[in-house]
Amino acid sequence: ALHAAQPSRAATTVEDFVGRLVQSRLFTAEQMAAVVASVTPADHQKPAMPFARRLVSDHVLTDYQAAVLVHGSPQPLALDEFRILEIAGAGGIATLYKAQRLRNHEVVALKVRNPAADPQGQWS
Repeated sequence: ALHAAQPSRAATTVEDFVGRLVQSRLFTAEQMAAVVASVTPADHQKPAMPFARRLVSDHVLTDYQAAVLVHGSPQPLALDEFRILEIAGAGGIATLYKAQRLRNHEVVALKVRNPAADPQGQWS
């Protein structure tokens, strides 16, 4: 679920949030244009959280994606040809993501090794 952010890293305004969304590679240019078009000039300086919640309720973003964008988290939103939908599990060695392949929208499990768990690269 989407929770209140830490003020120091939070996208405090809709403008901040949309800027992060543009950089995220979550959408095609056409999809991103539709999201940007939904923001009026009066919305730019409004708090980001209600706008993020609206995108989640409209099924434009997942809770995970919205939280990463609002909080400015270093968690990935896209890896190679995959759009990250949510964290399915995490451990000391890897994180398991529910992801969607961009070309055909297939939902997959994507396991990403934690580089800190293998500093010498022995598991490659």
